[in-house]
Amino acid sequence: MNILMIFAGMVENLPPLLTAASSLAAQGERVTIAAAGCSALTKSFLGERGVTVATCNLEDLPASKPGKAFFVARFIRFSRAAIARIEPDVVWYHGRHSMRYAWFCSGARRRLLVAHAHEMDSPTSIDGRLQQAILRRAGMVIVPEVNRAWMMKMRSRSRAPFVVIPNRLPEYALPDGANTDEARSAFLAAGGSAECRDFVIYQGRMHLDRCVAEALEGFRQLGRADWGFIVMCNEEDRTVALRSRYREDRRIVFLPRVEPPHHLRITRGCRLGVLLYAPTNLNNVYCAPNKVFEYAYFGLGMIFPDYPGLRSLEREFSLGEVCNPLDPVSIASALSRAMSTPREHYERACARFLRTIPDPLHAYAQLAEILRAQRLRGGAGTAAAPGRVLDLGRYCGETPSEVSLAQ
Repeated sequence: MNILMIFAGMVENLPPLLTAASSLAAQGERVTIAAAGCSALTKSFLGERGVTVATCNLEDLPASKPGKAFFVARFIRFSRAAIARIEPDVVWYHGRHSMRYAWFCSGARRRLLVAHAHEMDSPTSIDGRLQQAILRRAGMVIVPEVNRAWMMKMRSRSRAPFVVIPNRLPEYALPDGANTDEARSAFLAAGGSAECRDFVIYQGRMHLDRCVAEALEGFRQLGRADWGFIVMCNEEDRTVALRSRYREDRRIVFLPRVEPPHHLRITRGCRLGVLLYAPTNLNNVYCAPNKVFEYAYFGLGMIFPDYPGLRSLEREFSLGEVCNPLDPVSIASALSRAMSTPREHYERACARFLRTIPDPLHAYAQLAEILRAQRLRGGAGTAAAPGRVLDLGRYCGETPSEVSLAQ
């Protein structure tokens, strides 16, 4: 198959895009990414795995309103040209901000439309309504978490099959070697205290609903001189207040974001990983973060919010501790309990967890077969076969769990 993946952003900022593209290319599919921009390091990583990347040559997305409007017009032309040039069998839109361009790409209507819904918006928001409209047009929908799949399918009334593929990073993306000192070296280079030997890490976006401030305040309450906290992100403007607040505490450092998957060189040298979300929406309550798998690969204990999606992981696998993500006292207690748990316990728990989640190469191999069958059925729109939810994320052997929906 000839697959065109459209993403109206910087490729390096969406790890699941790298995973989907490289995993399908590994199955022998021809995969091209059309995006706003892509760093040289990420483009090289994808090129080594047979993925072609075409971009608008942007180094970052525009921030001003005129700049955003100009970009939309430019990306419409760019997407149309990519479809005409590549003549794909499958046009695959990554995320809601990319799905809006499906309305303007008439050349894609004769092809299988895949909507990869990385996030679940409120059904009453403009973005949520737009995403639901695209899901109704899609021939297939990819979702990272099964509860989200059910909610989005029922809300949108889409007849397309929904396929659940977790945001697990492929093993070939893991860093080479076994050096676990890079975290401490980076910590010290950023001015961290030399007394710190065990590290808590937060890696990701600095949105308010990620509860980073609460996590840092909870950590500071512990007063352990030998524990350090690493915050790794690329949004320095969002960390100014936090840097100022904690500049005297040399147990806390802020590192610039490292492009995935190279950031894992820092991750593997840490002891605990933080995954906290404020309960502002169902998307956060039923989380599907990449970080669960990134932390698990290196046996890190995890600090979870006490919500159904992630609480179930803690109950089943004992991967870490749960807390109230809005309460620093609760977070401090969870950090203390997790740090008191032997490292070997979390290493064994993470290994058990990973054994239940297929490597993306296997999940996307099954997805490629489903895509071919869907194309043969003429699944370019709502006339596709009756909708179902296929959970490729949790299965025994080679048979995915399938749940038929009443039509």
